[in-house]
Amino acid sequence: MSDEPNRDQTDKANEQVSRTAANDESAAGSSALSAARGLSRPKATTSGDRTRARASAPQGTVTRGDVVEINQGGAEQVEARKLTVSQGGIGQAQADAITVRQGGIGRARGGTIDVSQGGVGLARGERISVQFGGLGAGLARDVRLSQGVAGTIVANEVHLEQAGVRTLVARTVHADGGTGVVFLFAQRVEGSVRTLFDWRAGLAFGAAFGLVAGLVRRRR
Repeated sequence: MSDEPNRDQTDKANEQVSRTAANDESAAGSSALSAARGLSRPKATTSGDRTRARASAPQGTVTRGDVVEINQGGAEQVEARKLTVSQGGIGQAQADAITVRQGGIGRARGGTIDVSQGGVGLARGERISVQFGGLGAGLARDVRLSQGVAGTIVANEVHLEQAGVRTLVARTVHADGGTGVVFLFAQRVEGSVRTLFDWRAGLAFGAAFGLVAGLVRRRR
């Protein structure tokens, strides 16, 4: 396989990147949002700068607080410094630190996003970590995916461990032998990764990165 894709191959691949990013984010996001809306009526308590929500807030309500914890409940939209979701669902969330345990978020934006046994439709942050979970589309400086699946990932550095990714755009990829990627755009790959379409060239990487980053910005 040639390391340098021709222009037709690059254009077709970039179109595929754009389509899959939108589809992956929409499908995973709808699932998490449905979970949030399907929970019971509101029953939240506030103590000092900490907000605990154990049931879903009314549609259209924005839950704000320094530290917000959602346990076996849900919310349409949350804005906080620190957010923790346990067995719950949120439509949209923005926080410096987001932790999800057995829960889901439609769209998450934060400094660090840590997901375990849960899922996020669209995640944007400095660092994204997903373990035993799923990610529709993720855009970050550093992404770590362990024993999970992702639709589209765009990042400077990606670490994969026994993971599956449909479309991956990264400067550097670290992968183990149990990882598979359908469409791979990378400048450097360390480790062993199974791929169906592999383009390791600056032209393909730059074009794909720009397309997906622009798509994610428009869907914020």
